[in-house]
Amino acid sequence: MKFVRNTWYCAAWSESIGRGPIQRKFLGEAIVLYRSESGDPVALSNRCPHRFAPMHKGCLKGDAIECPQHGLRVEPSAACVYNPHGDGKIPRAAKLKPFPPHERDGIVWIWMGETEKADPASCLPSAMPPS
Repeated sequence: MKFVRNTWYCAAWSESIGRGPIQRKFLGEAIVLYRSESGDPVALSNRCPHRFAPMHKGCLKGDAIECPQHGLRVEPSAACVYNPHGDGKIPRAAKLKPFPPHERDGIVWIWMGETEKADPASCLPSAMPPS
């Protein structure tokens, strides 16, 4: 099935995303959503690059999400920053896919297309009347 990718999609109400990781599915892709320590929304692919464990079942260590199966930690940038096994070397393929989020008017939006084309200014205009 074909989907429109380079556009913003409503991911969740702002209050439904907290420090506990949650799973959602958009355009056939499993996504993990959570908030960084500073309160910013984070959206990443929900499958560990090592053994494809669901990342939403892991826990947060600072801003990084830790895989529940083998303990790889991935930052909001989608880069793996910690490998608890062997010599601790981080394989080049150990990263998740980032999905740019944007929070506006009590909604967290997610960009499912090409990351470099995600422009928060192009997010849907506010439905709130001017104050």
